[in-house]
Amino acid sequence: MENLKLSNGTYLSRLYGKYAPNIILISNSPDEELKDDSVMLLLKQKQISFDGSIFWCIKGDFRINKKGNRVFQIDGNGSFILVGISWGGSFNDTTGSCNIPNMPSVYHRRASSNGGGLGKTYYVIKISDLENITLSEDDF
Repeated sequence: MENLKLSNGTYLSRLYGKYAPNIILISNSPDEELKDDSVMLLLKQKQISFDGSIFWCIKGDFRINKKGNRVFQIDGNGSFILVGISWGGSFNDTTGSCNIPNMPSVYHRRASSNGGGLGKTYYVIKISDLENITLSEDDF
């Protein structure tokens, strides 16, 4: 991960590669915490779960810049959340999927090994879209 300090004091990280989300991340610190308890609580309240281990769960703003790159800027008052799920591996049958069919994400990336048994899944979800999610008994 490459961290560039910008003139306004924020850091730009280009997260590209086989298992990366292929986005640009802008943060206030190169070591910023990428797990926000309030976002985890929101997902729990909405009964949204993922098949795997959540390693990123942060609030921010999402946009596509003039060059077509996806940019996520960490902001505690943001209107989007970025969720990263690690899944699979030896003797592990998780797949990184979500319990919500057709999860309303503005960006989704599934990065897996050539054999398909190990990977990471990323979602960028608009928080207002979570308000419209209702689960039926068939979703459990």
